[in-house]
Amino acid sequence: IEYIDSNGRRVIGDAAQNKDLFWASRGGGGGSLGVVTCFRFQLFPLRRVVAFTMEWSLPADQALTIVRAWQDWAPQAPEAICSTLTIALDPQGHIWLECAGQSVGSEDQLRRELRGLLKLKRAHAGPLIKQMSFLGAVNHFSEGLSYPSIYAKSKSDILLTPLCEEGIAVLFEGVQHLPKDEFTV
Repeated sequence: IEYIDSNGRRVIGDAAQNKDLFWASRGGGGGSLGVVTCFRFQLFPLRRVVAFTMEWSLPADQALTIVRAWQDWAPQAPEAICSTLTIALDPQGHIWLECAGQSVGSEDQLRRELRGLLKLKRAHAGPLIKQMSFLGAVNHFSEGLSYPSIYAKSKSDILLTPLCEEGIAVLFEGVQHLPKDEFTV
């Protein structure tokens, strides 16, 4: 990435120089780094991905086990696998968890990796595992052009260290006490 900083200087960031700028320009910063004048991308063919989704609807004490296990697994998962964990409240007042993501590795590798989470507690839905093209996966996760446009506010956060059990419990407590129409699945 090449950009002009607040002092009018031309700065280049890549894997070798200004690594912090390079990291921030890929989504790690707050977007106030300067004016970008040039991006250089390295492309590679990606013919298929393996998308996956699995869901649980559990009382908080059981959901805690899944969150702890996901926190242990996700950072150590093979580089080919990327995963998110969504936490919400279901209509019955249980904690709803959705582990979703994709892999550019084999389906067998993905299934082996997901077994650890599934053996803790049987998923309410899934695992749904499907091979598809890269653009098919984009449409799968974005719901494609059929995705309805609605006014909404959403919050996402990336944690740099796992939450402890008490932290997860506090998170669940907050989710369970939000008004039902504000934070549900």
